[in-house]
Amino acid sequence: MSGKVQPEESPPSFKKPIKCKTDLTAWDAGYLKRKAEVGEKLFTCKSGRQFCYFTDGAADPSEEGVAVVLCLHGANQNKSAWLLPEPLANILLIVPDRFGSVGGSSSTPVEGYSYEDGCKEFLELVDGVYADRSIPPQKKFFVAGHSMGGTWTIEMAACPEVCDKIEAIAPISSVCDVHHPKMTKQELKRFENFPGFMRGLKKKGCCGAFDRCIFSQLWARVDGSHNKGRTGDYGMAGTYQMLKHNTGGDARGRDAMDADPFFVNASLDSYRGCPGWRDSFNEWSRLYGEEWSYDPADVKVPCFIYHGEAEVADLGMAEFNHKLIKGSELTVWPGHGHLSICMEFQRILEALVRKQKVEGGPFFST
Repeated sequence: MSGKVQPEESPPSFKKPIKCKTDLTAWDAGYLKRKAEVGEKLFTCKSGRQFCYFTDGAADPSEEGVAVVLCLHGANQNKSAWLLPEPLANILLIVPDRFGSVGGSSSTPVEGYSYEDGCKEFLELVDGVYADRSIPPQKKFFVAGHSMGGTWTIEMAACPEVCDKIEAIAPISSVCDVHHPKMTKQELKRFENFPGFMRGLKKKGCCGAFDRCIFSQLWARVDGSHNKGRTGDYGMAGTYQMLKHNTGGDARGRDAMDADPFFVNASLDSYRGCPGWRDSFNEWSRLYGEEWSYDPADVKVPCFIYHGEAEVADLGMAEFNHKLIKGSELTVWPGHGHLSICMEFQRILEALVRKQKVEGGPFFST
């Protein structure tokens, strides 16, 4: 079941200006125009949960030669992360707010939300869009995801009920299954940015309780305050400073972000955290607290992995995914961090639908 919804009100005004090439005293007019153009729709799953999503790109995706791509955002983000300055020719993007994000979609259940639960519901959404847009049901689709969305991308392609409907995937800055049977202690030690206590979020007994206590304290200090910052002194300008300087990469990536008002606005509009502690716990405990629902080694479709050379998601995690997914290609880009790599989305999507990797280096070095 699907239906149109009114676009949300314009994002809140910036609290104060910030010194960079992008004017942060007001929202970029081009960004607001594009956001209004794509609008929003709702789709109700069999569970009763609702996806809020937009589609963008090809006017008639039922035509032969038009590719369909499901695009999945990262943790603490929403679908605005995948809004591009212009529609892509001959590509239809399906871009939902994942459940449990600050957007228009439902929260996750109190008892948790596994990759198995989510892969089936993403397929329901895709099937719903296919029906709405008269897309032939036999047409396969592509999946691309950034960060936490990259883990969903891998799990979609490993899910027995979904994999046969997928053409190829592109996990971007994705982390890996730290509980995988082939994960060695030596590999775990390589992950400098991995919060090791999260590996015990679902443990029983005192150890698990201690790890969950640490998580609660960190959430209150970081994620909780992150949400409140949208109306407090932290402000949108402060949010950009935090994202810019705490997501890795070097001056090339940061300068490229500063010079792109549309990208900065989309990033700020997308980074809104989780609605509450429970959604956040479900998000991170699914990722790090237990073995994933499906083995990435079961991915058989073409897989194009992208990662920044020095970013907050350890490069070793991309290398582990590359090792598990036979035949996958790993592209490591110098200059890019966990956020600035999102500026490559268009190039990645256009290459993905050709079942190719992006040739050359980062866009700012060509």
